[in-house]
Amino acid sequence: MSNKHAQSRRVLLLGNEACAEGAIAAGVRFYAGYPITPATEIFERFAYRLPALGGVCVQMEDECGSMHALLGAAAAGQRVATATSGPGFNLVQEGIASLASAELPAVIINVQRIGPSTGSIHGAQMDVMQAQWGFNGNHQTIALAPSSVSECFWTTVRAVELAETLRMPVLVMSEMHVGLMRQAVELPDYDEVRIEGRPRPTCAPSDYRTYLCKRLEDVPPLADIGSGYRNVFQVTTHGSETAGGGGMVWDYKEADWHLRHLAAKVLHRRHEIEWVEPFATEDAEVVIVAYGSCVSAALAAMKAARQDGRRVGVLKLVSLWPFPEDAVRRHAAKAELVLVPELNLGQMVREVERVLGPSGIPVHPINRVDSYYMWPDDILGVLNAMAGR
Repeated sequence: MSNKHAQSRRVLLLGNEACAEGAIAAGVRFYAGYPITPATEIFERFAYRLPALGGVCVQMEDECGSMHALLGAAAAGQRVATATSGPGFNLVQEGIASLASAELPAVIINVQRIGPSTGSIHGAQMDVMQAQWGFNGNHQTIALAPSSVSECFWTTVRAVELAETLRMPVLVMSEMHVGLMRQAVELPDYDEVRIEGRPRPTCAPSDYRTYLCKRLEDVPPLADIGSGYRNVFQVTTHGSETAGGGGMVWDYKEADWHLRHLAAKVLHRRHEIEWVEPFATEDAEVVIVAYGSCVSAALAAMKAARQDGRRVGVLKLVSLWPFPEDAVRRHAAKAELVLVPELNLGQMVREVERVLGPSGIPVHPINRVDSYYMWPDDILGVLNAMAGR
């Protein structure tokens, strides 16, 4: 992925608008969605921008319809996206599983808000576990979490690239505090944004199979509908050489291959997908592991603690799934304590505990669920209390 800034321009954007612009820069020309607060600005931006680019933005009857419109457009060769929040994220789970099983690329942006059910329109980080475990079938997902308006742009660009190259749905886990944040950002010349596309068949049309690949971790070439190759897209269990008509496959060997393949093509590349940014973790006695809107509070708390003579560092997670466990182990190796601030009752902290448990490093959650932003004092208060101050 190229992010050249030779002809960049400085603009004032909402995080939601930056997500839409990142998708457009990466070549998305089909958007199907349903308006929902606090993600509506993404829909509005696509509706304004795509027609002039020869693209299509369509308002569907609901999020279920949106996801299945993406299925068809992706199969026809389009780069596609949608956005939702809260209750809509519940509805897209069927479509996420269908896209994953059929191995069709799409980007789903979730601007998280408080739940459960319709909850409220205020900010939260309550869907990060649902991003991996909300659908049926146990496939591996990819989820990225931006913490600034600029990152909304670049995480969406990266999400499109991962979706296309790995033939799968990829999630951008934004949140109200980030999506409705307005910042001045440097946008590149979109002609300079280069991403890898979906793998294409090189065989003769008569030899082509939609899911044919030699190894579990391989990504099978994808031919567009109407390109002269015969595709049989299946949301049911299938093997690598399945050429049937989309009915149920009862062969246990094919079922085993299918599920292991959907995991292997991601996990085999987990170090390419991993996206973290450390701050002063080299000598840190306390490491704050943060993502999304909690990153700015963590960095401010780190700065205040360092000025007070305490060795505190921050590990910012941009990629949440697959969980960047090697990076967490590496950057917390010298820590005596790890803090995990989240706008939920403790979700990603469970992954941090799982990874650091064998080392004996204590992991302490810091949680807010009142819709307010995480503040530096929330983190410093816990840090002071644990230090006996």
